[in-house]
Amino acid sequence: MTQNPTDEVIDAKIAGVSRDVERIRRMAYYDRRHLPDLVDSLCELAKFRSRKGESDRAERLYREALSHCEESPMPVAPELIFRIHSLLGYHLDSTGKTEEAMEHYQQAIGISGRCPALEPAQIGVVHNNLAMIAKRDGRIAGAEEQYRTALRYFSKSGLEADPRVAAVHNNLGVLQYSQRKLEQSRASHEEALRIRLLVHGADGTHTDLGQSYTNLAAVHKALGNHVAAAGYLTKVAALGTVVPAGKGLMETSRNPGGGPEPSL
Repeated sequence: MTQNPTDEVIDAKIAGVSRDVERIRRMAYYDRRHLPDLVDSLCELAKFRSRKGESDRAERLYREALSHCEESPMPVAPELIFRIHSLLGYHLDSTGKTEEAMEHYQQAIGISGRCPALEPAQIGVVHNNLAMIAKRDGRIAGAEEQYRTALRYFSKSGLEADPRVAAVHNNLGVLQYSQRKLEQSRASHEEALRIRLLVHGADGTHTDLGQSYTNLAAVHKALGNHVAAAGYLTKVAALGTVVPAGKGLMETSRNPGGGPEPSL
């Protein structure tokens, strides 16, 4: 059976990082001052194991990394601890372990104040993911608060044409639509589209544009603006995007901007 090229790349990454882990593990056995380096390598290996779909192995590696953080005689950079909690939270969330995921996301947020080298956008990604959990749990007010907090952190990064910012506006718009806050939802989706047009261009064909057009069509239809709704559906058709019948608005994944895990 022919192997997917992406799988081949991941396998090569796993092989290389595994060698690094074993080399540093031997060094740390004799000199525990190397434990922070081992933590970093374990985190990298866990990330690729997670991408490979090896859920249990990835989780064990993340937890081993956290245990070494606690026992290391040398300080482990708080940014690295944030990264482990964030990635483990994402991994647990993607495997259905929502409660544990939320705990690790919250631990990441808790340590973020001690991370001067951390980009505010990295914190914003975690707040977006917490918002999505809150929405799934029916904690609507908490979800909206988390989305708005995510947007504040992205704003601190000075990011304008960033697909992650558009994704948070999109998800906030979906939440507002579910509450029948239609004008607020329209504004959120228009902002998401504005950013996506900056990223992909007015003639772009990216699926994110199709998502925004689809969602704006639904919002305008709910508002009674049938001409505007039809206009957006025409744009959807031009992109070749399939509109999911009866599925409601389209939400962006727990990693806004794409990729197999948060951009950390």
